[in-house]
Amino acid sequence: MTYKLIALDLDGTLNNDQKVITPKTREALIKAQQQGAIVVLASGWPKAGVFWENQAHYLL
Repeated sequence: MTYKLIALDLDGTLNNDQKVITPKTREALIKAQQQGAIVVLASGWPKAGVFWENQAHYLL
């Protein structure tokens, strides 16, 4: 199956219990993007927090 869009919540979905994106998860998301998928960070966090999370992990 080919996914066009992957939407992820941050806490407990994208981030683990230590609030860290594991290398395995990060690599999988980057690979999905390279294959054309759009990765969306969906969260109740303020916009600045989501932007920082994205930049800190170079996801998008």
